[in-house]
Amino acid sequence: MDTTDVDLPADGTLVFFAVPEIGSDEGRVVYVPAGEECTEAEPPDDFATHLLLAEFFLDRGDVGDDFGTDYTTVFYVCSREDLAARRFEAVEMVSDFLG
Repeated sequence: MDTTDVDLPADGTLVFFAVPEIGSDEGRVVYVPAGEECTEAEPPDDFATHLLLAEFFLDRGDVGDDFGTDYTTVFYVCSREDLAARRFEAVEMVSDFLG
């Protein structure tokens, strides 16, 4: 049974890539045909050093009127190094107020 009317390939894999930075809208999707060999590349030197752990959208009911915005996004990020070393006290909270 088809669940969509989008003409997707019947076999193979769609691989999704994104830049894991706050506010980034960069990314792309690559189709890899079935049976095609793939290898994971090393990340570039300027690869993001922080990982997005959680993202929450808060509307006016959650935020109130103090910030003069329609909603707020709260992000929790941590460096790859700190996460690997289990230094959870290094997790940072970043917010973005959108109106």
